[in-house]
Amino acid sequence: MFRHGALRRIPTCLWTDVTPVQLDEQAEQYLHRRTRLPPLRALKQLAVRRTFRLARRCLGWSEWARRSFVRDYGIPEEKTGVVAPGVDLSAWQMPARPEPRAIPRLLFVGGDFARKGGRLLLDVFRDRLRGRAELDIVTRDAVADEAGVRVHRGLSAGSEPLRRLYREADAFVLPTFADCHSIASLEAMASGLPVVTTRVGANPEIVEAGETGFLVDAGDGASLAEALGTLVGDAGRARRMGACGRRRVERTFDARKTVERLVAEARTAAAVPADSI
Repeated sequence: MFRHGALRRIPTCLWTDVTPVQLDEQAEQYLHRRTRLPPLRALKQLAVRRTFRLARRCLGWSEWARRSFVRDYGIPEEKTGVVAPGVDLSAWQMPARPEPRAIPRLLFVGGDFARKGGRLLLDVFRDRLRGRAELDIVTRDAVADEAGVRVHRGLSAGSEPLRRLYREADAFVLPTFADCHSIASLEAMASGLPVVTTRVGANPEIVEAGETGFLVDAGDGASLAEALGTLVGDAGRARRMGACGRRRVERTFDARKTVERLVAEARTAAAVPADSI
């Protein structure tokens, strides 16, 4: 990040889901070691600010990230922008689902099981949803199968076995304690699933509460249970939300449109004179 000479010579766009300040704010959940000594923190902040100022364009994946450029690093508003990431809609498709199941299937996808809220989800499932729904868990961590719960490990991102789980699910749930921009939620919406997730990071910019799913506070098991209970108990509403989510991804999170936006931003950056930064 700190090759400042190259940044002066080569027109550069920075595109990120999170800034260092925002990552430090989530350090405990990410097991990220913050710089503790105040002089070193100040030096790091200075170096990052200089990097951002030398870039021709500072682009966030979300408005949440873009605001941090301005608020935490003093980057002028006009030098910042938002280019949302996208998913390959030809690979992530909304299937023609059969008649609603008697026992709906919930899907959780989170490599870091604890940070992504997997333990809380299991508690809620055991107390409120076992017998009313089934739960598929995709994670890299050691989690055991139990009644109504199937655990899947070793699935690669974007793989056909993973996409099949999305196609076979009825709702997606990610009660994460810390996140920046949930690609898994985008993949779920592309697959026509309603999404239940938390108000952290850029999640409120992904899920339209009440339209494409539900947002709850991180750690709020009661609200999580209520949201999931609503979807489990009303298959028609769950499907309408899922269809709305697919349309939202097509409008806002299409990978082809993301590439077009990035190319346009790169051209804008190339036109900025070096002596103006």
